[in-house]
Amino acid sequence: MAIREAVEHWGQTQAQAARRLGVTQPRLNDLLRGRLDRFSLGASFALAAR
Repeated sequence: MAIREAVEHWGQTQAQAARRLGVTQPRLNDLLRGRLDRFSLGASFALAAR
């Protein structure tokens, strides 16, 4: 939820936000849609840290 709020606050497209987070846009879309089973715990923490 915190990552979703940050992305919305940035006011960028998903593609721009994905580049900012160092992931692909489809990967960010998975995260924003709550498909957390596709992310390891380590990957989740890494994204949150960015």
